[in-house]
Amino acid sequence: MEVNSLNERGMSPLDVLMLFQSEGGDLEIYTVMQKAGAKRGKEIREVEIIHDNQVPQTNTSIEESDVPQRRRYWPRLEEINELFGYKPNRDSINDVRGIMLTIAALMTTTTYQAVFSPPGGLWQDDNGHTAGKSILATKNHYPLALLIFWISFNYSGSIISLVPDGGYSSIVAYLVISFGYLTPLIPSVVRRLKLLFV
Repeated sequence: MEVNSLNERGMSPLDVLMLFQSEGGDLEIYTVMQKAGAKRGKEIREVEIIHDNQVPQTNTSIEESDVPQRRRYWPRLEEINELFGYKPNRDSINDVRGIMLTIAALMTTTTYQAVFSPPGGLWQDDNGHTAGKSILATKNHYPLALLIFWISFNYSGSIISLVPDGGYSSIVAYLVISFGYLTPLIPSVVRRLKLLFV
């Protein structure tokens, strides 16, 4: 098979692979085709135009000439972006959806647990404290921590309810879980507000 042949629409085999993605093996096929020298249809047509004109066009801009200097300062950042960045020809939509749901579920679990079992734990004795009260609640930054937990929980919960397209049932489930999340939060916030305003 000629890896750089074009069909009637000017598409190479690499273009067809990227257009009609399936679940299994696309990354491996893409890697093999890249190693075999496969190019996109647009790249092949540009090479043919250059050969027809016999005058290659050099199109260097300040940004392109700046790339080696940037690579010298940010090599690790570019490597990390290359490794973890989203690439439509490598990552399928289902993989990205699965990763988003996994991260959102971990955030939701962590922030949900932080309300029921606050960081720092609970006071165990009544000696100068109230047993069962959050140790973190005796500090001034407790409302900020609650706000961060609440924002994180709502952000991740909305992703979980919107990504799978579960319709109204996922939204209702999210609202019920939010109510369960706010139930232990309300007494500590009300107690804190009483201390501030009384």
